[in-house]
Amino acid sequence: LVRDGTLDFAVCVRQQGVKADSALAFKPLLNHQLVVAARKGHPLRNARSLRDLADAEWVSTVGTGPNTVSNAFTVAGLPMPRSTVQVGSLRLLIALLEQSDMLGILTSRLLSRAFAGDSLEAIPIADKFPSHATCLVTRAEIPLSRPAAFMAKMVLQAARRLAKPS
Repeated sequence: LVRDGTLDFAVCVRQQGVKADSALAFKPLLNHQLVVAARKGHPLRNARSLRDLADAEWVSTVGTGPNTVSNAFTVAGLPMPRSTVQVGSLRLLIALLEQSDMLGILTSRLLSRAFAGDSLEAIPIADKFPSHATCLVTRAEIPLSRPAAFMAKMVLQAARRLAKPS
């Protein structure tokens, strides 16, 4: 929708290292470190690799991009986990993590916020996930209108506030 001009800009998550569309400009707003998330006291909390977690049940959100869980296993050269449930919202994902032995992949920033931090923890595995960034996406070479530029400036300011440690 940005490419064809229907939208002036969009805010979306982009995996680092993925070839960018030359018709679009991506301005990083927030960088995200992804971690395996589980309820506190999870039986697999002492696992040290993604391979150790392959038989667990996983939950992820439905999105327009690649599934974070399947992408993580593919990058690690591992077969897909035995069970992955996809849900329509982050809140539902967190509720399932809190109330079950399912695992998920979240940002470390999200785990540090009160929203999820009281009942969930990261499982510190050695495998590293591809980094992601929330980006402001505009059409390359085409300036924003004054109202859109003002709104984009507000988005940038909000991102700077979110990037500060809490």
